[in-house]
Amino acid sequence: MKVSQAIRMLNDNYQPDDEIYIEWWGKDVFDYSEDNPVTDEEWSIAVESAENKPDEMAMSIIYEQLENAIMRASKVSS
Repeated sequence: MKVSQAIRMLNDNYQPDDEIYIEWWGKDVFDYSEDNPVTDEEWSIAVESAENKPDEMAMSIIYEQLENAIMRASKVSS
């Protein structure tokens, strides 16, 4: 996804002061080897692959963590 797309999606769905949970990875996170840099083409292919086949297990773990945190918070606030 392009940064411009993410910004557009956020602007279309949220107000500037809304709180959201967000994660992202940029090429710089994986481009740590001076001897073997990640090319823009390699990164583009990797991003497309990850967007087309998200890891459902990872997504469900994050969802469950957030849901559990909400439940714990609601018990504390009541």
